[in-house]
Amino acid sequence: MDSKSPYAILRVEKVKSYAALAAMANHWFRYNPTPNADSNRFRLNKTIIGNTNIVDNVKSKLKAHGITKLRKNGVLALEFVLTFSPEFIYQNDNGQYHKDANQKLKKWIRNSLNWAKNEFGSNLVSAVIHLDESTPHLHLCILPIKHKKGERYGLCARDITGGKDKLQKLQDSYHNEMKSLGFQRGKKRSRCCHQTIKDYHNGIQTALRQIKEEGLSPPEGVNNVNPFVNSLMLLKSNYQNDVVLTKNKTSTLVKQLLKIIQELKVKLDNSRTQNVKRRI
Repeated sequence: MDSKSPYAILRVEKVKSYAALAAMANHWFRYNPTPNADSNRFRLNKTIIGNTNIVDNVKSKLKAHGITKLRKNGVLALEFVLTFSPEFIYQNDNGQYHKDANQKLKKWIRNSLNWAKNEFGSNLVSAVIHLDESTPHLHLCILPIKHKKGERYGLCARDITGGKDKLQKLQDSYHNEMKSLGFQRGKKRSRCCHQTIKDYHNGIQTALRQIKEEGLSPPEGVNNVNPFVNSLMLLKSNYQNDVVLTKNKTSTLVKQLLKIIQELKVKLDNSRTQNVKRRI
């Protein structure tokens, strides 16, 4: 595949308590404010497997397997996030879709769910698709239930994510499912830089404070972070226009601001989507 082929992306995080599981559900179903999501598009999100009662569902499933006590600091569940680099459906950074974006998205969802079902079977207790952020992504809740001797069961996340080799096998497996759609696999054992939403907002607010201190006007929509790159380019363009009129006053400030924007742009180009730790 050429360097322009999109990447399929898999990320996994451990959920160690029912409180953390409830917090995960609050994010999934938008019970708490989600600044990086478009509230006008919440209705597009869809629960594909399970329902909104994730905590109750997990408790019921564990009880059915005779698992009543959780090991201290043990892993209760695993949250998988499956997504892709934006060029899979977008023509450019301006948010223009490919003509076949809708069909490509449907195929990606189908293949991703097929992979999850084959990989985790009945331990896949919930799947939610988010379409209210800049790039679509699937959230999966996986229970690491392991069959022990006789009729005994327990929780063992190590069997799924224990060590780099097992994580790499998961990534290989997911890539094998997705490569028919034109996805490429990232370099094995490469180190990826994860740009958090919090870091993005902090950077934008720093730039806005500096603009305000100089009596300049920020561009309209700079707090609309969907998509991220557009906001950065708007901020840069607007500020550069102001500099033409107030060059002497702002020569130092523009250097500081453009440095901040450039650093954010580099980080965003490296991660492209929210909450991505590894590329396939």
